[in-house]
Amino acid sequence: VIFVVIVFASQMVALTVASEKENKTLEILLSAPIPRRSIVVAKIAGAGIVALCFTAAYMVGMRVFMNSIIAEGPSQVSDEALREALVKLGLIISPGGFALIGLSVLFGILCALAIALILGILADDVKAVHAANAPLVLMVLFAYMMTLLVDVGGMTPGYRLFLYAIPFSHSFLAPQNVLMHDYGAVWWGIWYQAVVFLGFVAVAGRIFSSEAVLTMGLWRVVGMAKGWVGFRRG
Repeated sequence: VIFVVIVFASQMVALTVASEKENKTLEILLSAPIPRRSIVVAKIAGAGIVALCFTAAYMVGMRVFMNSIIAEGPSQVSDEALREALVKLGLIISPGGFALIGLSVLFGILCALAIALILGILADDVKAVHAANAPLVLMVLFAYMMTLLVDVGGMTPGYRLFLYAIPFSHSFLAPQNVLMHDYGAVWWGIWYQAVVFLGFVAVAGRIFSSEAVLTMGLWRVVGMAKGWVGFRRG
């Protein structure tokens, strides 16, 4: 669910920027007598409100799912006995734990929105959004698969550091960290996600403050990268 929410939110904001470029309404927006950084903040804030709704819906669904596990316990075991057993095992998430997970998911979505805003600028039209947004989707998918299939605690320090460098990994790890009462890891992940989010917002603000927001394109960037590699080889 976290994977779907992050990907959907990032596609939404990237499509918004790409459609403005394709319909030539971005030039009108940039010519308005308002600071261009305010445009970036407004776009992130608007998408962030939608992301907050997604996060709230996810947390309600997760709470219902956890309650359904208790309600669907073995018939020979009463609900109270099952709840007491889960409490002794530490498998009951408190309301504070749910709030902490929601905060981590929200910041993961905000990181995706900030990155998708920059990737949306690279798309020349709506059709190119999926190609421009592919690196973000692959990064989210990699973080999801690694946290799902691999024991993070058993990784070597180098691989673990690489996984932790991806901000979305902390959102996927938050539920199990809360179950293990490792709240420090969750708070550290939220702090790191906030730093990454502010960094990409600053980059997006610099792009919107220049004319590169109108001239940048995915294939232009690829061509420049190929030219730079050819120059280095030469």
